Amino acid sequence: MNHLLLYCHPSNHSFNHALLDVYSEELEKKGHSVIVRNLYDLAFNPILTEREYENSLEGQYEADVLNEQKYIAWCDCITLIYPVWWGGMPALLKGYIDRVFTYGFAYELDGEDPIPRLKGKQLLRFARPVPLLKFMRRTGCMRQWTWRATLVFLSFAVYSPSILSILAT
Repeated sequence: MNHLLLYCHPSNHSFNHALLDVYSEELEKKGHSVIVRNLYDLAFNPILTEREYENSLEGQYEADVLNEQKYIAWCDCITLIYPVWWGGMPALLKGYIDRVFTYGFAYELDGEDPIPRLKGKQLLRFARPVPLLKFMRRTGCMRQWTWRATLVFLSFAVYSPSILSILAT
């Protein structure tokens, strides 16, 4: 399988980066093709401008977005590796999703009903909510509505583990 790993953490010395290293090595050992996109190293601009939004409705995308869409189209499985900050994904990753998973590429609409264009792709995420894990469980914040609304909308086949709590204590 072709695996695209989207890594979003500012530190290359984090638990998340260690997880990225181990996970990518294991996939390659099993014969999978792996591409890692480190959003911080890419200096990806997460801001969707009005002009870009309007152009995307006409199927016109910025060069950096087209480049990332090539990786999305190539892969069979996307893995997101990121920390959970303030109950959700880092702003950089949210901005990546806003700009890359665009109308016409990732979905179309039939009235208000989504027509997923990436259906059949698998999705796995490793999101580390520590040190807020107990709070998130108690309050229900682990649902991460942004996550569900975005990726369920696109009809990805989502696989566990979706939240890493192994080292939460």
